[in-house]
Amino acid sequence: MNNLAKRVLLGVVAIPLLIALIFLLPHHSHLALNIVLLALSVIGGLEARNFFTKRKTILNPVKAALIAGVFPLFSIFFVLGVLPERMIIALLTVSAGILFLREALMREKNLIQSVLERLPAYCFLLIFPGFFMSFLIKMSIFADSSIILIIFLTFVFSNDTFAYFSGMQFGKNSRGIFPVSPNKSMAGLIGGLAASGLAGYIYFIFFPDIFKHNPVLAVLTGLGIGFTSVIGDLVESALKRSADEKDSGTLMGGRGGVLDSIDSILFSAPLYYYIMLYLHS
Repeated sequence: MNNLAKRVLLGVVAIPLLIALIFLLPHHSHLALNIVLLALSVIGGLEARNFFTKRKTILNPVKAALIAGVFPLFSIFFVLGVLPERMIIALLTVSAGILFLREALMREKNLIQSVLERLPAYCFLLIFPGFFMSFLIKMSIFADSSIILIIFLTFVFSNDTFAYFSGMQFGKNSRGIFPVSPNKSMAGLIGGLAASGLAGYIYFIFFPDIFKHNPVLAVLTGLGIGFTSVIGDLVESALKRSADEKDSGTLMGGRGGVLDSIDSILFSAPLYYYIMLYLHS
């Protein structure tokens, strides 16, 4: 089975599952979906840990998993109403303090000598994927959260899909615009942005209340998410090149690892969350 067939098969399986999680199991502020997102963040953190391993920075897998999951976990407590948002920073500060103290109390000489490499790596896992994933989870607080989530995912997936096919069909002579991802082309970039912008207008027609009856805002939101989707893909490509890896993993078949599949989602979630927060606060 070639790479394209694997991508299509994954989409055929994953998209209905996502729709089912969002619309059929919205109970308790989309708890089922958010648990899946927490799991993806943990797996993504372990994949990112492997990048550091390739660069000779050895991270404890249990600690890496916990750090990658702490932001999403606290965000789930927040959307459930168990934890006030202002307490998240306090708990994260305590967690960071424990992490730093643990490193300071190392007894093995070889581990002490690598503290300077490990601490920034652990902090990186706290942010990527953990911090970025927390914004996707916090979208559950909105009254129309199911529609808001589907619109967001459509923006990201339409950009990714049309960028891929536009690049394949029309991008042979415009590749190499991004050194970290040589296969990306200007045709793919334009095709992806056009698709996400068009998706914004289509969703405005059916759900004008989401964008406060402003079609320009809907299109600009789609374009903005398309742009951040590209940034996410490029950042992850840079990480893989730095680690001399083709994919972050193999769990997602033709799409590689979890990070390969959610990089665009992670980097787009903060922008979309704050736009929706501004419109629906």
